[in-house]
Amino acid sequence: MNTASEDGIDGFLGLTWNQELAATIDRLEALDRSELRKKFSIKRLNEMEIYPGVTFSEELEGQLFASIMLDMEKLISAYRRMLRQGNHALTVIVG
Repeated sequence: MNTASEDGIDGFLGLTWNQELAATIDRLEALDRSELRKKFSIKRLNEMEIYPGVTFSEELEGQLFASIMLDMEKLISAYRRMLRQGNHALTVIVG
């Protein structure tokens, strides 16, 4: 579900039911990290203006990618915990 706040900030709200978490974890773990790294481009990220007004330094591309992969591992860990506890996952992204 896409959302928009009063101040025009777009966002995303998603719900993953507990019974879907195992498949979601499997899909995330199946991603080929080396292939993702090959496709990752700071230049492209800047051109897409995912973060309007923010320009990432191309010199930091490797560090940013590593940080994103670490965040993905944390997300997988959180999903595993929710799965064990019988909880659902609510994902909120505000941009």
